[in-house]
Amino acid sequence: MHLSLADFHPVADGETPDTAVLQRAMDQIAAAGGGRLTLPAGRYRSGCLNLPSDFELHLEAGAVLIASQRLADYQAVQALSCAEKSHNVLLYALGQRNITISGTGRIDGDGEAWFAAERDEQGYRLPRADRPRIIVFEDCEQVTLTAFTIVQAPMWTVHLVSCRHVHIDHLTIDNAMTMPNTDALDIDSCEAVFVSNSYLSAADDAICIKTTHKPAALRRPARQIMITNCLLRSYSCAFKIGTENLG
Repeated sequence: MHLSLADFHPVADGETPDTAVLQRAMDQIAAAGGGRLTLPAGRYRSGCLNLPSDFELHLEAGAVLIASQRLADYQAVQALSCAEKSHNVLLYALGQRNITISGTGRIDGDGEAWFAAERDEQGYRLPRADRPRIIVFEDCEQVTLTAFTIVQAPMWTVHLVSCRHVHIDHLTIDNAMTMPNTDALDIDSCEAVFVSNSYLSAADDAICIKTTHKPAALRRPARQIMITNCLLRSYSCAFKIGTENLG
């Protein structure tokens, strides 16, 4: 099945939430056994979305998926893993397989909305509580992230937890250099991960391989990880193993 979000008549003004429309389209594809949802050019504001198996989210050129600024929009689904005391996430999948996010469009985390406008006496912009991660996939298999761009994440950008057979290629992550805890790519207890030809830029770690504290069912080693031909930019660590290594 191949659907366009235009068929579901989203508002697409960048302000009015299109969360329900997006989730309804994904659920229809899941009920049909899988397929592709295309987001045509437009600005789609959304809270948490639950991605199914055998599913591709394709962002066409000019399509921008914008993270909601409202905490209430992230309560429908909560990640099992925790990051900086937050379980909130924009794009989430648990125990799914064969998930792809593709296209030349963008995901905008609207990071500015989650930090104080003024700096404190140490030059630090205080964050709001419970900032959402952008992508969290937990216990998923056969994951592909390719060709799209993520900007201005308010928290960890892509957090892969206990996933297997992950392929990331030509991914761009370009976060603000003034926002802490905005890791570009966290590979957490994953196996068989291949990352190539990507530009990953963040104030915090660009790539971090770790095994964080998590529910027992998700506790696994991190192994068979290959990273090649990537450009990394960071005010912290371009590439790091840890700090949260358990087991």
